[in-house]
Amino acid sequence: QAHRVIRVPTPLMNLETPLEGATVQQPFQVAGWAIDQAAAVGSGVNAVHIYAYPSDASGNISGPPALGLAATYGLSRPDVGAAFGSQFTNSGYALNVSDLPAGFYHLIVFAHSIVTRTWRDAHRIIRVSAS
Repeated sequence: QAHRVIRVPTPLMNLETPLEGATVQQPFQVAGWAIDQAAAVGSGVNAVHIYAYPSDASGNISGPPALGLAATYGLSRPDVGAAFGSQFTNSGYALNVSDLPAGFYHLIVFAHSIVTRTWRDAHRIIRVSAS
């Protein structure tokens, strides 16, 4: 009998804020958590990068990124530690965003696994309102 192997994409990540379709005023925070459950110690993630591409309302990218920065990673997330194990407690990320022109953006957050040396991404379409 053939065995089916189910592979969970690594790293595992959650982009919590801003919400899909949100209209935000600056400054606003991009935040969530990222882990690689295959890590023997620590969270298994060593970097989170955040990009904001200008887009239309449906998320079709219309130009180069207006933002491309590394988020602060390793923030305390007791909820993630409780769900996945205490080694994953310091798995939060956050980046305060300001200075984007008003308009729609396709946010892409990349988390890097030190276990698999791969990047996982999460996407959001948001609208930045005029100040």
